[in-house]
Amino acid sequence: MDEFRPAIALNVFIEPYFRKEILQKIFENLGELPADLRRELVAEVKDQVRISGFRNSMVAPRALLIRDAELVFEKDSKFSLICLKCWQSLYSQSHGALKQNLADLGFSISEEATKAYPDPLNTFLEGWPEGMDFETLFEKITAKEKDFPLSKDETALLSILLTGYLP
Repeated sequence: MDEFRPAIALNVFIEPYFRKEILQKIFENLGELPADLRRELVAEVKDQVRISGFRNSMVAPRALLIRDAELVFEKDSKFSLICLKCWQSLYSQSHGALKQNLADLGFSISEEATKAYPDPLNTFLEGWPEGMDFETLFEKITAKEKDFPLSKDETALLSILLTGYLP
């Protein structure tokens, strides 16, 4: 049986500046999140993120919220996974085209990914196609689609979330 990795295992592949971008995007676009994800995120933030001087972290200045949420994101699989699901939902318009590109490049989709990752401790498998890394993935997709709307970091993270596989 394949060995699953927890959601926080993804942190190895996320640069600190991009982790901050992920959280900024989520908190700046709370109103665009599906209601169930937004409720789950707000509950997790209230439960996990502690900001001195604020009983409710959601009302703290955004810079403080992002800074303290980042610390929890790095250490807590449940919090990390809900943040990643929220971020992924903000890119739903890109899912179809990216999934097709990934299939064309030999990626498969894990069962956990098809079930929307029900367990934060058993989230990702390892195993991208042979010879594939973030650079190669982005080069192949942008060579095929000249007006590809995602950055290299966004493409890499969304590829992991859509397939359920870490490199």
